[in-house]
Amino acid sequence: MNSRLMTVVAILLLGAAVIAGIAGYQLSRQPEPVAAPPAEPAPPPEPTVEDDARVEVLFAARDLQAGARVGPDDLRVERLSVRPPHAFSEPDAVIGKLLVLPVREGEPLLDTRFFKASQLARTLRPGERALAVAVDDVVGAGGYIAPGDHVDLLLYLKETGARAGPARESAQVVVSDLRVLSYELRLDLPPDGAAEDTDGERDGQRRSNRTAVLAVPEDEAPKVMLAANAGSLRLALHGADERLAVAAADVDVDPGPVDEAAAPVVGLGTLMPRPVAEEPLRFTTIDALLPPAVSPPPDPARRPAPEPRPGVILHRGTQSVEIQP
Repeated sequence: MNSRLMTVVAILLLGAAVIAGIAGYQLSRQPEPVAAPPAEPAPPPEPTVEDDARVEVLFAARDLQAGARVGPDDLRVERLSVRPPHAFSEPDAVIGKLLVLPVREGEPLLDTRFFKASQLARTLRPGERALAVAVDDVVGAGGYIAPGDHVDLLLYLKETGARAGPARESAQVVVSDLRVLSYELRLDLPPDGAAEDTDGERDGQRRSNRTAVLAVPEDEAPKVMLAANAGSLRLALHGADERLAVAAADVDVDPGPVDEAAAPVVGLGTLMPRPVAEEPLRFTTIDALLPPAVSPPPDPARRPAPEPRPGVILHRGTQSVEIQP
């Protein structure tokens, strides 16, 4: 009995020792690192606009009324992330311009607030007026005239009415050396080179009304208008070589160094503007376009009527009758 008990106790002690050894072995081993789940990427930082990426925009430094010209003191520059449409960045682009709409203080100066002449008006030079004449392939040198060409305006005139006669037909040069601003759909570029966009409706109107716009001197404009309604017009085109010769003659030649000691002294009075006398209004009549009138030949000298000769008196009773021979 005792031997069995001893055997059971020994078996239990052996099992406990095995269990304790296994537990000690497990505790002595390092646990394997557990992989952490991947972290979500952090959201990117909000983009910040640096000063280098900002653009300069012109604002009104004070209230500006319509009809005023913008000066340097009327401008204020601010830096924005985006330039508003039709806004300006350079002061030189607005200084001296005429406002057609008022601008309040703090508002951006927009292109729509300023007066902007048409492309044709910007093509004109001082002292010129733009006049349109109706053209076709015959009037316009076969339709080969282009903007920038120079032409002479010719007039064929035939007088009708009581004064008409075989000698009353004439042809003359109304105005010479006129610059062509536009011909049909083609328009000459102004000095600034800025061209306008034309919509289809205006193009259709121009196709139906074929015209040539000429740069006419101001004092010759009434004559051109009168000639356009008085007779038949023709445009005589100048040659390219002729225009090159004229352009070469207009080039200033460098006179060389100026001797300041020999140069005359210019007084201040010569720089002052001189008063200009007001000229009376001038009218152009149809007689200015007509050739000199041809006076009719004088009538042959008429012989004086013969003096009446005395008649013969015939007496019949108490009556008398004078009979002319």
